[in-house]
Amino acid sequence: MNEIFRCERCNSESATWRVACERCGGQYVAVEQPSEISHSSDGSARATPVLRTLAEYEAAEVDRVSSGLAAFDAVTGGGLVLGAAYVLAGAPGAGKSTLALQIACFVSDYDTCFYVSGEEPIDRLASRAIRLNLDASRVVGVPTVEIAQLCRTVKQHAPRLVIVDSLNSIYSNKLRSRPGSPSQIIGAVRALVKLAQDTQAIVLGLAHVTKSNQLSGPRTVEHEADVMITFQPSGTRRVLE
Repeated sequence: MNEIFRCERCNSESATWRVACERCGGQYVAVEQPSEISHSSDGSARATPVLRTLAEYEAAEVDRVSSGLAAFDAVTGGGLVLGAAYVLAGAPGAGKSTLALQIACFVSDYDTCFYVSGEEPIDRLASRAIRLNLDASRVVGVPTVEIAQLCRTVKQHAPRLVIVDSLNSIYSNKLRSRPGSPSQIIGAVRALVKLAQDTQAIVLGLAHVTKSNQLSGPRTVEHEADVMITFQPSGTRRVLE
């Protein structure tokens, strides 16, 4: 607040104190005037924000990475965005892991890709890659399913893509509930979203859906991630949407 002086009789103001008002002879008293610097609730000074229209801002560049699959790139708007967290949901056996493995093998050709395997042993995942004739020699298998340890590992090695298979299998030691419980799933997704933002890695988490085609676990997960994609059988084909 800025301090000014105001005459009690005629309300004329002065930036400096005077013995008497020159206009009416009244007495000046100090009053406070709002300044251009505001204060936060903790008392610290905070500059008044400058307001601008959206047209005055520069459009931010969006860096995307191809998944190697034209249909998947089309669903994601042209490729996976750096620093974004995706959830790929589908029924057990729909082929989520196979699809994710194909993406991992493609990305690993030119950048580091982590595959966090909580649903099956990594050697079984490697066997699947051989059956599908995929080159998984550069895909890094990560056996860690504890979320804090996983985040530390990702921050240390800085991969471009992190696939988490699945959100129902990872957990936090800070929570007493079992893996796959609503609190564990919500906590895991929130941690992965922040991990993507902090490291600019792409995080793709796989999630199960129920027989009624609803996401297994809390519905809030759909709103926590940046993008929600469903993968389901349709006759002899698989549909992404």
